[in-house]
Amino acid sequence: MEAAAQELGFVSFNITVDKRHAVEFMEDPLLTTWSREDLLAYSSDGWAERDPLLQSAVQKATPFLWSAEGWRNSGHCEYSEYLALNGIAGGATVPLHGGPGKLGAMTFLAISDDALNADTLHAANVLALFGLARVQVLREGIALQSPTPDPLHSLSRRQKEILHWVAEGKTNREIAVIM
Repeated sequence: MEAAAQELGFVSFNITVDKRHAVEFMEDPLLTTWSREDLLAYSSDGWAERDPLLQSAVQKATPFLWSAEGWRNSGHCEYSEYLALNGIAGGATVPLHGGPGKLGAMTFLAISDDALNADTLHAANVLALFGLARVQVLREGIALQSPTPDPLHSLSRRQKEILHWVAEGKTNREIAVIM
């Protein structure tokens, strides 16, 4: 997923689902490319309670693009400065709301807003849905590939012993005497 996000021009992402409060989006993401230190700094600086992007992710029902400059223009100068300080020019957010009272979203961050357009938003939406499916698979403990069954598993102990002697180079007669 990280490589796909980078192909779209994003440098990082967070995905979270089934949260009861927007604060949990950043304090307890399911999958993220942010470092633990970045997440702790975000939390300790109190951004979770005043981050307009989190509020938008909770309120909006459809994917949307955003930019640091857009936050400045909408009166969120402090947030715009926070983004700029961290080298973030913009991004895309895809709300992933579950059942009643369940919040979720996947947010992609970009260091340039050059590639942020309708095509990028559509691709980010597809990637977010893939991420959501991946999270659900991991949560349910389903392996992404079914393990190949061990063909020796169904053999009896005696059959396995015979195979051992065959592997050692013994002839049928020698194995018969040994058994």
